[in-house]
Amino acid sequence: DNSDYNLKGDSSMEALRTCKCGVHALTDKDLELFVKTPGCKHDRSNECCSCYRARKRGWAKNNPKKIREKSIKHAYGITLPEYDKCMETSVECEICSKQVNLVYDHDHSKRGVEAFRGVLCSECNRAIGMLGDTYNDLYKAMEYLKRYEQQVPEGQEIRQSQQ
Repeated sequence: DNSDYNLKGDSSMEALRTCKCGVHALTDKDLELFVKTPGCKHDRSNECCSCYRARKRGWAKNNPKKIREKSIKHAYGITLPEYDKCMETSVECEICSKQVNLVYDHDHSKRGVEAFRGVLCSECNRAIGMLGDTYNDLYKAMEYLKRYEQQVPEGQEIRQSQQ
């Protein structure tokens, strides 16, 4: 909502910034509608935030591979070919054997290909992540389940994990 901004102003005022879409910054408050760009006049570009977002969305839509490459580089510190090579090491989850929603499991304390641990389904990846990504915490969870299993009345079965 731009109701707090003086976008029309009176024509005798000189605009501090003007976007090609017609938005004018006539006051310092109006400058908030423009993209922050240190070094430019008033530290704002001549592009309003709405036009900037639309331009970025258009670029992303037309460049999905570059977005994916950048995302993988940021998340794991590796290139797309390195990521693909790691993901090709298994066609199923290395814990439950599901063949859908496979993800790159990695050690969060490391970067690069050395951080790769294996291919997991998203559920198993989230599960070990919620358990702190440590063998010790996973072992404690297994011991907890083992105690419960011993308490099940004879003749009843514990629900087995789905595969």
